[in-house]
Amino acid sequence: MLNDGVPSLAHTALSERLCISLTAPESDGIYPTSKMQKGPVLVRGSADLSGKGVGLGVPVAKFAHRVVFPGKACIVEQREDNHLCTWVVDYELNVEERVTFKSGKSIRNESFYRLKERFAGLHKAIPISRGLVERGNRALRLTWGLTTTFETTPSAGGARVSYAVDRREGVLHVSVERAA
Repeated sequence: MLNDGVPSLAHTALSERLCISLTAPESDGIYPTSKMQKGPVLVRGSADLSGKGVGLGVPVAKFAHRVVFPGKACIVEQREDNHLCTWVVDYELNVEERVTFKSGKSIRNESFYRLKERFAGLHKAIPISRGLVERGNRALRLTWGLTTTFETTPSAGGARVSYAVDRREGVLHVSVERAA
């Protein structure tokens, strides 16, 4: 068990105090990313060390100005010996990032997302602009009551990711292929 009673879908110890775990999405989690299917996360005791992150090796699809994350996964665990464990995860990409008004209505205007992406690019490319971009972002979000949400959408496809955990070496190998 992890995250206040959310059962692990797959779990393996890396050491006495550290393990790697894969859990199901939380429909009522506190973070906007709670609806998406995370990849494996490092866990110490019962604490998920990824915080609000999405885990390791998570497939993401980007179409022009849309970003689609996995919302579902089917996991097959294969233990080859005491030191090697492989998880084959078929992710369905069906959760899309949106900007939403406090009324709950999400923005679906492509020009808006194109502009949002340009500011994100400016933020990444020109470090000196970050403070200004972040202050502008906060001001717009406060003024208009905007939040980031993740909505379930029709599937944009799938991806198969294999995670091989080598406990002896303390290594995680990740390989990705398009799901059939």
